[in-house]
Amino acid sequence: MNCLTLLTPTLAMASIIDIKLPKAIATALRIPQNDPQRQQIRVLKKLLKKARFTEFGQHYMFDGILFGHDIREAFQELVPVHDYNKIYNRWWKKTLDGVPDVTWPGKIKYYALSSGTSEAASRCAPPHRPRSSSPPPATPRRRCGVLRRHSPACR
Repeated sequence: MNCLTLLTPTLAMASIIDIKLPKAIATALRIPQNDPQRQQIRVLKKLLKKARFTEFGQHYMFDGILFGHDIREAFQELVPVHDYNKIYNRWWKKTLDGVPDVTWPGKIKYYALSSGTSEAASRCAPPHRPRSSSPPPATPRRRCGVLRRHSPACR
């Protein structure tokens, strides 16, 4: 799930991405459990706080977004939509060279290989969830989906 998906104001998208907080947490935060828009804003805040000291976060002023009046509106104004080629060439390519703190804190060790949808046979991107420092179990499905950073398929 990426930040752009979280900000889509349409009800159709909100029903596709149905993020539900556990009842106890929703009650403690005084948020209706089934209010996806408010929950998505909370997730966006968490992601922005985590990535604000990265090159990407500094470039797109995540601190300013976090302390602004309307986080969703500020994010939409300050962070442009990236297609795969644009974000790869500008940001992710650096992470393949081992540069830490580019789009996410720390060094990215593993990359997900997706099936190509338009311009290329396959595409390489950092996984959306942080992984542990050890490689995942060597199941056939995982061997195909997660690559080490030195893989030629990601270059």
